[in-house]
Amino acid sequence: MVGFMQENGADLHVVAAYQDSALDERHMALFQRMLGEARTFALGSLKIGISSLEVEKGLTMLPTVVHQFKEIQGLDAAFGIFPMGPEKMAVIARSSARELDLGAMMRRLGGGGHPGAGSAILKGSLESVHQQVLDCIQSTKVEETSVRHLMSPVPEKLLAGNTVRQAADSLQKTGKTALPVVDDEDRFLGTISEKTIASIRQDRQWEQPVTAMLNREVPSVSPEDSLRHALLLMSRSETGLLPVILKGKLAGEITRASIILNMYSF
Repeated sequence: MVGFMQENGADLHVVAAYQDSALDERHMALFQRMLGEARTFALGSLKIGISSLEVEKGLTMLPTVVHQFKEIQGLDAAFGIFPMGPEKMAVIARSSARELDLGAMMRRLGGGGHPGAGSAILKGSLESVHQQVLDCIQSTKVEETSVRHLMSPVPEKLLAGNTVRQAADSLQKTGKTALPVVDDEDRFLGTISEKTIASIRQDRQWEQPVTAMLNREVPSVSPEDSLRHALLLMSRSETGLLPVILKGKLAGEITRASIILNMYSF
């Protein structure tokens, strides 16, 4: 099963958690079927998975199975639907995304729970209950937090006319790994980093304007972009933060840590 999980994209932490769990060979078989037959789709910027499967009578720990399924597939939320008897289906949901309130969703189906976990018992066939759950998910409005709510003022920035030496002094003073550079009208031009400064080999380079050593290929976001979009762009940032640009001007910055802490519960 470990090899199967890794082939399906599970990282080592997820594999270790699976190995430490109390799941047995019956759960392994269910996992394989879920991974092979589940449907995944987008709800806004969230990745959702839903799986409807017949299970062995008396099989317990189904919430753990759904949780592990979510982790293995890298989902924001997972829904499992399992028969509990003739025309009686258990719906189990797990989520790590703050944008979803699973408890509220399950209450719409006659069940309950809290934002990160919920369940319900529905009457009907596996196929009809699957459609009910799918309709419930797709009719849910995802309230996504925008960059505007977490952006902060830029504590230090450089002007295009500053020298590379002045940039090095500012980097050392602030402890930053890179600083934004703007023109006289606060238009964002790019960044200059410690890495660039460390590459200097000639004395005359210290007196050049920062624009001579500028990194202009810098990922940035607008105040109205979603946090998930910002986090995706953050993978291209070497500094752990992104400049926030409004009408071409530097309006603030947003950090990786602030995004992750806001999006997920720990």
